[in-house]
Amino acid sequence: MDITGTFAAEADEEEVSQLMTIWDDKYVESVGMNSWRCLRCNKLFKPKHATRAVAHMAKEKNLGIAVCSASTPKEHSQRYTDLFHRTVNKAINCKRGQETVLNVAEARQDVAAFSLCEKKLKTTLVQSSLFSTPLASGSVSTASSMAAKPRSPQRWLQSSLNGLVDQMVQSDVRTISNAKLEMAIADFWHSDNLPDRAVESPRFKLILKYAKLVDQTFKVPSRKSIGGPLLDLNYKNCMTLNKEMILKEADVFGLAWLSDGATVARMPLMNVLAMCANISPTTVAITDCSEHISHGGKKDAPFIASMMEDLVLKFDPTKSHTDIFFFDGASNVAKAGQVLQAKFPRSYSLHGGEHVVSLFFDDISKLPPIKVSVVFHFYAFLLIECDLTF
Repeated sequence: MDITGTFAAEADEEEVSQLMTIWDDKYVESVGMNSWRCLRCNKLFKPKHATRAVAHMAKEKNLGIAVCSASTPKEHSQRYTDLFHRTVNKAINCKRGQETVLNVAEARQDVAAFSLCEKKLKTTLVQSSLFSTPLASGSVSTASSMAAKPRSPQRWLQSSLNGLVDQMVQSDVRTISNAKLEMAIADFWHSDNLPDRAVESPRFKLILKYAKLVDQTFKVPSRKSIGGPLLDLNYKNCMTLNKEMILKEADVFGLAWLSDGATVARMPLMNVLAMCANISPTTVAITDCSEHISHGGKKDAPFIASMMEDLVLKFDPTKSHTDIFFFDGASNVAKAGQVLQAKFPRSYSLHGGEHVVSLFFDDISKLPPIKVSVVFHFYAFLLIECDLTF
């Protein structure tokens, strides 16, 4: 028996097996967070886009990406083609599903908006038949409206509201439009399980304000855009504004720095906050120490002091504004504070008492009598807030 030939056959079978995603292909290499390289033609592409990557490997033209210029074995080419068709069909089905959800949501919102209109207009709105335009109470439907071509049940409510608009004065038209928007917002909040208080957010009010100013050319940003370039832009602007606020009175009141370490979901982190006399503690950095620790390092005093020094120098390059470093009582950060105190001659390293006080009360809350009392008052608070009684 030829063992080598058997292994080769198994390797070939594994190589041409069906791909679940294009990123599972050994000829597609991820480069950084937002780029990839085709190892067949050795071209680099940015950004990462699964459909375009499949189109490149399957040599499908006119899809926003150059096709692979390298020769591809027939078995591999068929595998890329199959993956491309599955990807396209998945996108089409997803779009159809979204359209179905949109139609259902719109119909349900129209039902609620119709009831809300009755409440606000203080009149009963009725329809002569399921597919006719609803009329105000006491009105008589005309023969032309009765003879009108029936509309589909799915679009009846929308047509009913539109027909009602034609019969109302301008103030009533605004009432109907406001009711439709009000129910659309409420349905979105309830369906996506958003906290009720978020509707009172100033940022949400800005959304409504700017929505009035755009035209039909506006496109809602995609999830990739929100979680990618728009997030990066928002982060940079936020950090720039925070830095300006922190440094505005730094030459008068000086700067104070607070830092602590934590391990969240097995990720070693160090946070750094800056504070001025007229500015509350503001986060200026959350450092991921995973790479440092993966190379055998530790969150020891030299590492913390070096990390803090690099960050502080971005705000205070002359070392003339930094007055205080606050750390907790851990030995590594206490030693780092002493190192920073030597590097910044005008500064002092102090023990942050708030952290110790928090731990103190945390220990107290775990005592059985205190724990029972805390739980009781917590639920009593919820009942009061929800206007409930025992």
